[in-house]
Amino acid sequence: MLEGVGDLLLNARQLTDRLPGAISLALKEHTEILRAVEQRDPDKARHAMKVHMDTSVEAWKRAQRLFVES
Repeated sequence: MLEGVGDLLLNARQLTDRLPGAISLALKEHTEILRAVEQRDPDKARHAMKVHMDTSVEAWKRAQRLFVES
């Protein structure tokens, strides 16, 4: 079951990576998550992860419109 989830995430990432600036934004967001974890700040880590997940969902929707539906 987890393999299927991994495949879906990989496909989504490959699609969203085609968006301009997506990779650098994801790197910035991952860095913020890591900093919060290193600082042992769960609230900051939770917030950084929520920002990343929200951004990722919006990027996936945008990529779907641009690359799949057209």
